Amino acid sequence: MTYSLNGSLDDWTSEKQLGTAAIDGSTCALYGDLAGDSFVFALSTDGVPIGQGTTLWLDTDIDRSTGYQIWGFTGGTEYNINIGPDGIPRLYSGAAGETLVAELPHAISADRTTLEIAVPRALLAGAPGALRVYADVNDSVFIPSSYDTMNLIVGGAETVGSLTIDGSLADWDSGKRLDSEATGSPGFALYGDVQEDSFVFAITSDGIPIGANTTIWLDTDLSPVTGYQIWGFAGGAEYNINFGADGIPRLYTGAAGETLVGTLTHATNAAGTVVEIVVPRSLLAGSPQAVRVLADVNDGIFIPNSYSGSNIVLGKSVGTLTLDGSLADWTEAQRLDTPATGAEGYALYGTEEAGHSVFAISSTAAPIGANTTIWLDTDLNRATGYQIWGFAGGADYNINIGADGIPRLYTGAAGEIFVADLDFVRSGDGRILEVAVPQGLLGNAPAVRVLSASVST
Repeated sequence: MTYSLNGSLDDWTSEKQLGTAAIDGSTCALYGDLAGDSFVFALSTDGVPIGQGTTLWLDTDIDRSTGYQIWGFTGGTEYNINIGPDGIPRLYSGAAGETLVAELPHAISADRTTLEIAVPRALLAGAPGALRVYADVNDSVFIPSSYDTMNLIVGGAETVGSLTIDGSLADWDSGKRLDSEATGSPGFALYGDVQEDSFVFAITSDGIPIGANTTIWLDTDLSPVTGYQIWGFAGGAEYNINFGADGIPRLYTGAAGETLVGTLTHATNAAGTVVEIVVPRSLLAGSPQAVRVLADVNDGIFIPNSYSGSNIVLGKSVGTLTLDGSLADWTEAQRLDTPATGAEGYALYGTEEAGHSVFAISSTAAPIGANTTIWLDTDLNRATGYQIWGFAGGADYNINIGADGIPRLYTGAAGEIFVADLDFVRSGDGRILEVAVPQGLLGNAPAVRVLSASVST
């Protein structure tokens, strides 16, 4: 897409609209796009002049914890575009209009109700391919309405891992289909994959365009009893991807399309029968590593065809195992303890998959909680390493669940010296935990003795 900076919205489509807000009885809209080597923005109102104090805040590392904190507590912006007393927008760092970085190409309509600005990526440290944007107009109206929780992302790579987001299924294989001929709806299919730090989805139809009111429901805590209840009784979804009247999928919480969280990278084919959508894990509270998925197309076709008891879970694959909080793909031969050697109501599983040592703990009694530990003797020598209770084990590493419920890799005593974060998934009821440890973190040991799993509930 190319843009002529002429102070009009002639080049802009509804797909590029990031958000709107009311200002003095007028509606203000913010648009954004990455065009070539520049980020391009437009602000438009239907009556109120855009004037001094208007600011576009740019979070170029998409990290709220770094950069300038707007109002002292939110944003994390590296740059801002601020309109000065002379009515000219310029690029600054620091607070609004604080440290001049550069003049910018721009155009504004004669009545000052439409403003277009281009920001060459070369002016921004690291020439980022994507950024988060916040806007205030005349220092009095704000887009989005919450700077702290909502995300307006402009740009982003069109390739996510091995998938190209281009409205085609050419790089999807049948193994990534989440429904089946039996559980789906004839002529439609739902696909999903975990690529890099994103969940990627695709929906395809055999002829009907995928449009407004299509929804993908995301149960991010894998618990159907928490979160929004579809039709009042199903799902337990913390988030949803909903297609608006303009045909654009966005991320929301609550009911379908209720509370905006952020814009999403997506692509649709020309016929509208294939759509691909990328959901960064960072947009979801807790950055979950697995989600339970339900979908409807055009609010009339349902995938799966029955939501009751559905358990379509998208998680990270490690070899032949999927980290999804389920033991469905584990075999009894992979169980490390036995009913005789283990604890009643608990089981410990382990295997090597794709350069990882993968473990699972299951409980029939209670959720698996903080202080649960898996001890790993990687040199197979009980005389070296940490001595559990002062006399047993010789553990070189341990996987310990902290007070926040997250398992991490440590050396020394349980949870003592941090080594690394780990990929893991806990079932919705907390009674199954799967965790994968890259063998490189364990010194590529040819074998690992699992000394014990002490489970705290």
